[in-house]
Amino acid sequence: MTGLRQRGAKCGVVRPYKSRVRWQTGGLESSGKGADESMTYYEAALQVLRSVRHPLTTREITDRAIEEGLITPHGRTPHATMSAKLHLKSRNNPELVKLAVPGNGRSKRGSVRWALRDTSSDR
Repeated sequence: MTGLRQRGAKCGVVRPYKSRVRWQTGGLESSGKGADESMTYYEAALQVLRSVRHPLTTREITDRAIEEGLITPHGRTPHATMSAKLHLKSRNNPELVKLAVPGNGRSKRGSVRWALRDTSSDR
């Protein structure tokens, strides 16, 4: 058997793969709260927008939710998570309004603001 190598014979050193990302317990959908507290990013955003009563950017919503202790993020980009949740829920929820500056192409950073639609019938 000339020309054939035996399996594993001097083919090089195989090192185990070490991930640079350390996953936290609770999964990607978790808001970081314990089992007794179940506020999601979306619920926290609604609560912040109800208390403020004027449009806010995603970063402002996230910062206020963290300051008030509504969410405890485990990742490095809680603002991106909040943005993703708001964009997904805005499609189906008529209460949430996305206010964007018109333009061609994608939105610029800070140009999208979120607000709650006034649903009161006392006008």
